[in-house]
Amino acid sequence: MGLDLTIIPLSHGRALSGSILGYDSLNFVRDYRIFAQIADVDGKSAIPEGDIEAIVCTYPLPPGVKVGIYGDNGIRHTRKNPYGEEMVYATAREMRKLSLPEDVSPSNKAIMAYIKALQRDTPIILEWR
Repeated sequence: MGLDLTIIPLSHGRALSGSILGYDSLNFVRDYRIFAQIADVDGKSAIPEGDIEAIVCTYPLPPGVKVGIYGDNGIRHTRKNPYGEEMVYATAREMRKLSLPEDVSPSNKAIMAYIKALQRDTPIILEWR
């Protein structure tokens, strides 16, 4: 089983509070060279093995925040990813630090272009699956 990442950027001007619907959710094509650059809330790489430095800081969701995620059985409101761990978020400013390999997939390149188009303080919820 591998590790995948879905990002859920908040709509323009939306605060990170209450119940948030994941209207825009983007799925990275699995690339551990990218994922390893994202730290958990303790500052450790999401992909511990390897030589890639974690440069993107993440933060725990504020208390009371739940994310509405669409699935086959409708919408579920949760704070946890499918592994049972608390979801985290980063700002667009932090996510822009990701360095893409030269041979990155076109999908991942498009996701980074989307992130760069967001306002810098836009929260982006990370759902590791």
